Amino acid sequence: MWSVGCIFAELLHGKPILPGQNDPEQLSEIFKLCGTPDESNWPGVTKIPWYNNFKPPRPMKRRLKEVFKHFDHNALDLLKKMLTLDPENRISAKDALDAEYFWTEPLPCDPKSLPKYESSHEFQTKKKRQQQRQQEEAAKRQKLSHPLPHTQFPPIQQPSQPHPHVRPGMKPPMHRSQLPMAGGPIIILIEEAKGAVMAVAQILLKAVRGAPPPYGGSGMSDAGAPRGTSSDAGGYGGSGPSYPQGGPYGAAGPGRGPNNMRNQRQQQYGGWQ
Repeated sequence: MWSVGCIFAELLHGKPILPGQNDPEQLSEIFKLCGTPDESNWPGVTKIPWYNNFKPPRPMKRRLKEVFKHFDHNALDLLKKMLTLDPENRISAKDALDAEYFWTEPLPCDPKSLPKYESSHEFQTKKKRQQQRQQEEAAKRQKLSHPLPHTQFPPIQQPSQPHPHVRPGMKPPMHRSQLPMAGGPIIILIEEAKGAVMAVAQILLKAVRGAPPPYGGSGMSDAGAPRGTSSDAGGYGGSGPSYPQGGPYGAAGPGRGPNNMRNQRQQQYGGWQ
């Protein structure tokens, strides 16, 4: 009947009447509301184990009438009987149903018309709430670690709208759509540059094709011949000056003399001209 009295008071009061987080706090809330149990209101309570350990340091008076003064007097009378500290003097369920509270207006409704709820224990309700809080915290952590991408594109500055970060006298930054496109004078300049490059390339090719070979006037028959020994007047040699050679480079006389190194190379590689 003590639990029925707590629920009855909570329904009329709109919130819990003994909000304790643990057993010591729960006992303290009971003492504040119902007074300190002693031999006068609960005979034999001092013989209960651990009574002196949980007894409040100073006596507390019963405050049910002060806290629930907005209750109907029949409801307050029934609550006092259900929240009696002494279990022997607490009202029984049969006597509670015959209390004056249930025989006065408004009368109790038909039990068949009451709403039906799924049965659940307080422990199961706390467990569900704890799981719900854990899921919400996990969702928040996942949202912070993996932020969602932007679903909207950044706004585009229209040509007719002033830029918010442009001071008076400054030219606003140009949008991509306002950049000058390649055309008109630019195309003409590019074509002229291409024509100039092609003209220079043709001149260089023509000059290279018309130049005489480096060691003679025609063909490559005299390739590798030393300067001044070719009978052809073209090329780099022709009738150039002859340098007298003597000593280790060959016999004395006009020209450099025989090219012994060239003869050795021809013998080694079998004539590479």
